[in-house]
Amino acid sequence: MSVVARLAGARACRLRCRAAVYYALLLGLLALVAAPAAAQVELSVDPAMVRGPADAPVKIVEFTDYQ
Repeated sequence: MSVVARLAGARACRLRCRAAVYYALLLGLLALVAAPAAAQVELSVDPAMVRGPADAPVKIVEFTDYQ
């Protein structure tokens, strides 16, 4: 194996190790960042405009503005 090939292999190994360290640091930082709490909003709606069960896990509200 030539000297050039050995140097290239050693450089590639260092780059892989450095990338692994950066990736581990990034994962650690992402674990520290907490997701924001979900917003809870109370809305009064016309009962005639409501469809589906009242205890549904997801409620979709559409806001429109006709001009």
